[in-house]
Amino acid sequence: MGESALLVSEFDQQRLQALIAACLEKADAAEQRVVEPLATVLDRATIVQAGEIPEDVVTMNSIVRLRDLDSGKARVYALTFPADSNETEGRMSILDPLGAAMLGSRVGGVVEPALAAGPKRFRVETLIYQPERTGHYSL
Repeated sequence: MGESALLVSEFDQQRLQALIAACLEKADAAEQRVVEPLATVLDRATIVQAGEIPEDVVTMNSIVRLRDLDSGKARVYALTFPADSNETEGRMSILDPLGAAMLGSRVGGVVEPALAAGPKRFRVETLIYQPERTGHYSL
């Protein structure tokens, strides 16, 4: 497994697959498209046990400092499930294109979400908190 591999814990994968299934079951076609970025990330990811996630990989409930490579501005986000999200408070939903792009990324890496305003590039500067790093595998 190379250093550039997109890694997702088996626990996160299971919860996110259930989230995708629930969204697809309830939503109309337009609303179903919101899960496409996340589904794409999960399709590309290498799935590993939570205890095998390196300390520099963004997982669910991680707190991350991103730098917008166009504006130079940095912002801190917690990667959350939709029910816990509040973008103005820095809690980014995994169903947001930026949230999906963060999942499995590494410190120093660049994520390129397809945002409504057009593509953007963000560098993952710091992983302030990662649940797996502190032994919290089931948050």
